[in-house]
Amino acid sequence: MTITNHLLAGTLIGLAVSQPELAIVLAYSSHFAMDAIPHFGYPGGNSFATAIKENSKHKLSYVVAILTVITFVALLGFIIDKHRYFALIVGLVAVIPDAFLVFNYWFYERKGKEMKGPIAYLNLEFHGKIQFERPWGVITESVATVLLFLLLLRNI
Repeated sequence: MTITNHLLAGTLIGLAVSQPELAIVLAYSSHFAMDAIPHFGYPGGNSFATAIKENSKHKLSYVVAILTVITFVALLGFIIDKHRYFALIVGLVAVIPDAFLVFNYWFYERKGKEMKGPIAYLNLEFHGKIQFERPWGVITESVATVLLFLLLLRNI
């Protein structure tokens, strides 16, 4: 899923769950559940660099990226305007597995190193295994974005 959909879902969890520990666990877990659903992307390797190279070959990826940025900025505006900072923080927790890919690339992959351990397994190997990316998944992404955004507007 796009970062926007993960952020929207996590923010909704932050609005719905008042217990911080539970909200954080649910938001983090929601990332993996959402990535197991068919979503937009082009199948490629598990590495961040490979994914970027594969997706950058296709014009639809640029359209999705631009719409993601627009939706992300609109979401931030709504959340900040309504002073729902806890919800925003929980939303950012839902994005961590994708942010971890960037972290791994920057500090390990591009230097020819390999990150090891249970956190690396969860965020890299397991995350890569459950991905279900297909070009037609743009439909799933679009429906998810609209529904999540409408739910968010209703709950703010």
